[in-house]
Amino acid sequence: MISREGAILLGICVADMVLTLLLVHCMGATEGNPLLRFYLEMGYAPFAAAKLVLSLFPVLVLEIIRRRRPGFVGGLMRAGIVLYLAFYGLGVWHLNVGGVSPHWASLPLVGPLR
Repeated sequence: MISREGAILLGICVADMVLTLLLVHCMGATEGNPLLRFYLEMGYAPFAAAKLVLSLFPVLVLEIIRRRRPGFVGGLMRAGIVLYLAFYGLGVWHLNVGGVSPHWASLPLVGPLR
């Protein structure tokens, strides 16, 4: 059985993958991770497979180790959740505010957002 932390980590990874694929397909975005960018350049299916393998394997290893050291591994996984979200947020901020401006950032806003 997978722990709550493991499920949260995998959920974040899947959400990241889906959002990346949507932004790449609809907005012309790119993948920030050079390793995953390599697979994305091969196509959506190789990217999704690589993202899932690179997400599942570490979580499964941590779940196995968790049986012997539940407190330690639980803390590591909670820290991993916080760090994943923090680095994701920093990456989004950097791409949109911190200097690298994608082509769609200059599109005019419509409606009440303007």
